Amino acid sequence: MIRKNSLPLQKPKFEEVQETQSESIRIFRWDKNLDEVYPIVGHNQKNATSTGMGSQWHYHPQVELTYFLAGEGVRFIGDSISHFKAPEIVLIGSQLPHYWKLESSSGLSIQFRNSADSPLAGLPEFNLLAPLWKRSLHGLLFQGTLKDRLSHILRHAATSSPISRLAMLLEILDAINEGQPEEQETLSKRSMPQHQSSTYQRSIQKAVQFISTHFKDNITIGDTLNACGLTRATFSRHFNRAVGHSFSSFLVSLRIENARRLIASGQYSVTSAAFESGFNNLSYFNRVFKKRWNYTPTDFKKNLFPQTSDAASKSPKS
Repeated sequence: MIRKNSLPLQKPKFEEVQETQSESIRIFRWDKNLDEVYPIVGHNQKNATSTGMGSQWHYHPQVELTYFLAGEGVRFIGDSISHFKAPEIVLIGSQLPHYWKLESSSGLSIQFRNSADSPLAGLPEFNLLAPLWKRSLHGLLFQGTLKDRLSHILRHAATSSPISRLAMLLEILDAINEGQPEEQETLSKRSMPQHQSSTYQRSIQKAVQFISTHFKDNITIGDTLNACGLTRATFSRHFNRAVGHSFSSFLVSLRIENARRLIASGQYSVTSAAFESGFNNLSYFNRVFKKRWNYTPTDFKKNLFPQTSDAASKSPKS
């Protein structure tokens, strides 16, 4: 059984983004964490703080471009689970489930519709972006000069007028559409559009939050079933469909990403990083690590810290 001091389970969310009649795009920023966001309307005018959804597993019809200025944690985009560190810019397609697990952060995000009934879809030029919309259903991570260009535009978007902001969005989409493929990393192996009408969204969201909170503990699928209220057969069928992983695959992905982060910090040996992340078998950890990245954790550590042997590494401070 898991420890009793677990965090409360959050409600699952289909995010109904509040759009205004005066603007075809929504921009908001946050300064401390993803739970407190400030929608920006007009010319750099902040609305009152509203509840953000970024720290919960969720999805929405709008396309989203999110720019983290500060923060470090785990990014969940479709079936992709990966450690990240700001600055980072990600494009998330319509209905693609996503969330970030981290303590504190700051950044900004732009949301807009690309459906046939959206204001922007009335522009003939918008048809040229059809390939981009298809790729966005897997999530895109930007790098290199393209990331630098997007960063420059996004930093100015929050302080610009609504008309300038719209022009900047079109400039961003053109830059991505015409950008170099090597500067655009596809994140999720599968496109995984969710639907608000799904009967099991509430339970699946509970399961995602439960596993990502307790992955370091010795949790079982039985613990997860108790948390989300599903039978094993129903859970297995709908969890895989919604998240792109089985229970064990999702759990191992969280653990292996955390272990890699600890090794990269230089403060953990390979062994201590594995056990700290929830693994209880070092041989299995080594095998899973190599399968995921095509090199062993020891080789990964030696490449990062060639002057420091694993045996000489510091143990985690208590």
